[in-house]
Amino acid sequence: MPISSQSFRDLPIAKKLTLFCVIISLVSLVVAMIAIIFYDRYNFEEILKNELVVLASVIGNRSSAAIVFDDLELANNNLKSLSLQKAVVAACIYKVDDNALEPGATTRLATYPNDAVNCPNYAPTNALLIDSANHQYVELVQPILLDSSIIGYIYLRSNTEELQDRQTNYVYVMIIASMFAVFIAFWLSKIFSRWISGPLHALGLTAQSIAEEEDYSRRANKQHNDEVGRVVDSFNLMLDVIEQEDVELRESEEKFRLISASSKVGIFQLDTEGNTVYANDELSHITGLSNNAIIENSWLSVIHKDDKALIENSWRSMLSNNQAININCRLQNGTIKWISGHVGLLTSNDAEVLGYLGTINDITEIKNAQVQLEQMAFYDTLTGLANRRLFRNRLEHVISNLKREGHCLGLILLDLDNFKNVNDSLGHDSGDALLTIIAERLQQCVRASDTVARLGGDEFAIILPGISSSLAASQVAKKIIETLKSSITLNETEIRITASAGIA
Repeated sequence: MPISSQSFRDLPIAKKLTLFCVIISLVSLVVAMIAIIFYDRYNFEEILKNELVVLASVIGNRSSAAIVFDDLELANNNLKSLSLQKAVVAACIYKVDDNALEPGATTRLATYPNDAVNCPNYAPTNALLIDSANHQYVELVQPILLDSSIIGYIYLRSNTEELQDRQTNYVYVMIIASMFAVFIAFWLSKIFSRWISGPLHALGLTAQSIAEEEDYSRRANKQHNDEVGRVVDSFNLMLDVIEQEDVELRESEEKFRLISASSKVGIFQLDTEGNTVYANDELSHITGLSNNAIIENSWLSVIHKDDKALIENSWRSMLSNNQAININCRLQNGTIKWISGHVGLLTSNDAEVLGYLGTINDITEIKNAQVQLEQMAFYDTLTGLANRRLFRNRLEHVISNLKREGHCLGLILLDLDNFKNVNDSLGHDSGDALLTIIAERLQQCVRASDTVARLGGDEFAIILPGISSSLAASQVAKKIIETLKSSITLNETEIRITASAGIA
């Protein structure tokens, strides 16, 4: 299965080095063997041609007498000496026929190794070497001279079978040598690659161990002062910085944990999607939810239904616009609590938003105290009716709206008759109880929009906004006086109370 480019890049360095060394060794060996084969072929052909020229010169010199005297036996004997030359497969001796009609005509005088050999008719003036088209044969035609005159020719044909055998043997040798070379290169490259990649492998194991154990006090072992050694130095220097930052971070986290655990403020952290990733115990105490429930479902689920829409809109605006928000709402989880809080942004050094950090406080007691203060400031503590201050504020408010609304305003001032006698005869507790009953009867006689106030002692005032006439005000006053005439029992004593009223 071929190795893709990406797969090769993903291989360990040791395997890359091994594969690289094997490929380089194999390619180098193949190139060297091919160069040797081509050189040997060229050298062999040159030697073969030189040998043919020497043989042709020797046999030609010895055959000059045979040509002159037409001695066929001598010519054949000269050619039979070629039997010792395995490369020569055919030979012929020609005699120039001076009596022929055609100039340069020749007559074959002898052949080797038998008469079936077909020799070409060449008549060159100098030695002629001919390579066959398929490089299987080398042919030589050389003139035979006598006193500088051409008296005949000698033809030699030599095959290159020996060369083919030698080159075949070279190929076998090259294959065997390549196999041994690959094996040796693989073995040596494995040793070399381990030596090279060993420090990197050790560095990787150290980094993995540090990451798994989160022990930044460990350091990588430097084995050499080469490039890998400088990488190890840089790695250890980086660990120094990380260790220092880790110590500072752990100290900060511990401080935050202690502050969060001891704080009476609910603290929570959100990621950039608004999911809760941390909540302290106080937040669980305030919301009534477990820590896991807050992290899984947020604490917004216990917000009072009347405040839920407003808080959820602010929450979505915070997440979409990356802006801080304030929280003021009620929680309802069995009991109603008032909370106040703030959610701010957590950012990196380059101002990238990493999440949100929020706090909430239980302000129920403060809220109740405010209500009580407001009750004390604007309402009578005995009867629960509006006091003189609230009466005046509401009267001024109604008067200021008379022109705009186009209505009339009725005002009744009421004073109980002989109330002092009740305090003197039955005691102040009975008097207070009587005032409470009177306040309830007054509220039953008016509308929800009307204001009944206790101005002090046994004096009361009633604001009647939006009445149509003075007659309507007098009817209300009459109803009040009739209602107050009903007997009241205090401490087994029946009391009938009357009142005086003024109408405006």
